[in-house]
Amino acid sequence: MEQRIVKTLWDAFALFWRGRDIFRTIYQRFQREEKRFRKRMRGDTLRSLYKEIGLEELQKLRDECVAPSAAKLRQAAPHSETTQATALAGNLSVIYHRISLLIEHNIALQEGRGRDTVDDSRAALLRYMEEIHRLIRACERLFEELASSLRYETFFIRSLYLHWQTVSPDRDALRTIYRKMYAGGMVEGLLEVAEDFLRSGFYMRAKEVLEKTRSRLRLIKRQEQRSSLEARLRRLQAEVENALNKTLGGV
Repeated sequence: MEQRIVKTLWDAFALFWRGRDIFRTIYQRFQREEKRFRKRMRGDTLRSLYKEIGLEELQKLRDECVAPSAAKLRQAAPHSETTQATALAGNLSVIYHRISLLIEHNIALQEGRGRDTVDDSRAALLRYMEEIHRLIRACERLFEELASSLRYETFFIRSLYLHWQTVSPDRDALRTIYRKMYAGGMVEGLLEVAEDFLRSGFYMRAKEVLEKTRSRLRLIKRQEQRSSLEARLRRLQAEVENALNKTLGGV
């Protein structure tokens, strides 16, 4: 696949996961406050619930994450060898629309322009929040599948290794992504990155990745799989040391 397309897909991937973290915070706060307000839901408490969700955060999620991610997916889809980009762009477009409706409801309620009853407004709020949550989860699975289809693309696997910490603090999500990409999970993913650095002449980078990989081998439960990955690790370590010796010896 052309590198510019891979880069565009990585950008869409990173934007989504940043937005996913923003929504997760909003959704957790919404669930907590909705439960607290449930038994005394009136117009003022409904306004308070919308306030707790956070209009500015919703706008940031929509405008800085969802919209640009969808745009990049639409840009890449005609040139991509994957099947997920179009589906993801469609899901993100629906999320954009639902967030816009939430924002409109919030503004109307705060300004006293809403015509719906409190129960109707609450039902709409619940419906939109749950639909966005469901679509975000569906996008997570599709982006994991997209990552799997890009598991041998240099730009993508390097970006995932080098830049995930700037995308999301969620290490569990990263482990899930690696498990979707490789049978050996994160260990195999790191070995792929290390070998990519090695073949490109970045020997110290490769050595650094291999050192991180060793400590994770014990997490592989299946003995046969662990032995295979350990053998690959040792082979790559030997190649890296040999390359470094030649490089330093030639100085």
